[in-house]
Amino acid sequence: MRPTLRGGLLQNSPNPFRPRTVIAFELPRTGLATLTVLDVAGRPVRTLLQGETAAGTHRVEWDGRDGQGTTLPAGVYYIGVSSKDNVNYDPNVNGTATGGTA
Repeated sequence: MRPTLRGGLLQNSPNPFRPRTVIAFELPRTGLATLTVLDVAGRPVRTLLQGETAAGTHRVEWDGRDGQGTTLPAGVYYIGVSSKDNVNYDPNVNGTATGGTA
């Protein structure tokens, strides 16, 4: 028997990271999903995934860059996942360092 997926974000790894991290999330059923990186002010800096996504656990790599390909400065970033079943901007799942120089 398969475990029931709760949906939402899982812990990214590594955290803190430099220069890449893998963001894991679950979807309880297939549907449209969006995975977004936000700065501490809540502004979106990059959309990592947007579109039809199968139910299950997924992993997406983030290279610490914004939507234009610019390396972001070291800092705290929040990860948000939204789907029909769930909207989750979890402050406990964040990157505390990016690929920028320290």
